[in-house]
Amino acid sequence: MESEFKEQVESSLETPYRFPFPVQIFLLVLLSLVTIGVLYTLSIPEPALMIRTSVFMCVLAIVYPFFIHTRNRITHTVAFALFGGGLASMVALTLRFIQVYWRGALLAVIFLEVMAVELLHHTTKIFRTRKNMGIYALDVVLSAGFFVLVFLFLWNSYGGPLAWFPSVLLAFGLGMLFFYAIIPEQEF
Repeated sequence: MESEFKEQVESSLETPYRFPFPVQIFLLVLLSLVTIGVLYTLSIPEPALMIRTSVFMCVLAIVYPFFIHTRNRITHTVAFALFGGGLASMVALTLRFIQVYWRGALLAVIFLEVMAVELLHHTTKIFRTRKNMGIYALDVVLSAGFFVLVFLFLWNSYGGPLAWFPSVLLAFGLGMLFFYAIIPEQEF
């Protein structure tokens, strides 16, 4: 109840500083057309359509929350759908260009996990600011996965029976940094 009231007050305070909704849509469409124009003027190697589509989906997922500031269920749903499309396009593009060996695969999965979490935080405010046990549990699981992937990458890269301890230390430190980066923030 209190969070709904707080959201209504914030929305009413922000309304005079926002463009009207049709202007927001116009700016998003204009930026989308500029992005398409830039992508088609660049010489991109094959598979050019896949690369252009992936870049376009990621750009759209990133800029949508900046342009569309109307808070309702539809805009949140569209933002989450763009997150899913951007993530799927990143996964497809990464799988297309990955060389299948351990280090390359592990680096690709680490990259996708970090990009997915950051894109999710950028797209939906709830995952950045809501503090509850479910969000903390998700943060712990994602950080543990990040720790395991970094450890496996380091251990496979620098191999040998003596390399596990430095790999664990470095992976633990990076895992803690990752956890701190994705933990919910304090709302202003």
